[in-house]
Amino acid sequence: MSVLNEIISLINSNLTSESKLTIAISGGSGVGKTSQIIEKLTKNTIYKIIHQDDYVYDKQLVQGLKYKGDNPLSFNNLEIEKELIEYKSKSNTELIIFEGIYSSYGDLEKLSDLKIYLEAPFYTRLIKRYFRIVYEKSLVKIQDVFKNTIIKNDAHREFVTTQKINADFVIQTDFSMSYLVEKNTLIPSEILPDLQIVKEFYVDAHYKILIFTDNQNLMNFFALVDDTSNLAFDLIELNDELFDFFKSIDFNEL
Repeated sequence: MSVLNEIISLINSNLTSESKLTIAISGGSGVGKTSQIIEKLTKNTIYKIIHQDDYVYDKQLVQGLKYKGDNPLSFNNLEIEKELIEYKSKSNTELIIFEGIYSSYGDLEKLSDLKIYLEAPFYTRLIKRYFRIVYEKSLVKIQDVFKNTIIKNDAHREFVTTQKINADFVIQTDFSMSYLVEKNTLIPSEILPDLQIVKEFYVDAHYKILIFTDNQNLMNFFALVDDTSNLAFDLIELNDELFDFFKSIDFNEL
């Protein structure tokens, strides 16, 4: 029995209208909390989902925090607790899902009956955030996604991963680059310049990440490349800080 099936079986055996079950699903941004876990856990149940992102303090209040909005203190935990207690008292709600990167961090840990921690390699979290923000929401420039990469990764190492210790279940989620390409109807079209490869990482059999220097313009880039056509989806220029970061990062780091 897979871990997920074990969790579903546990839920079904404990789920009644009189006894509400609260599940915290934590893990870094881009690990697949909604797409891979929540949709399966809520099947055939009367449920409520509480999103931690809905309880972020105003930007002015988190500016002084380390990692700013990626700090666990950037969320209004008192309001979250009130919301959880309210839904536990509602007779028509059987299952309460509390999801967020810090849904079982610190004092929030005691609010849930079951704690699930999701993990995925760095390259998965990076690429999924990249696709989600740039192609699904289209709110920011591609470069802005990468500027926040170092902050998010430092916060992930210092805070997010600590939830794994006390989790009842730990699940490493799946990733399919081909699915993301098809979902977003993407066609690689950027021609790679005369380049010097600094780092090459295969995401799967068909796609790879390239960190390289453009020999003609002496500029550094990040690219997601279709290995069959040798064309890239985007050529993302890297400043010195990001270039050094991507050169040193372990793309398989959880």
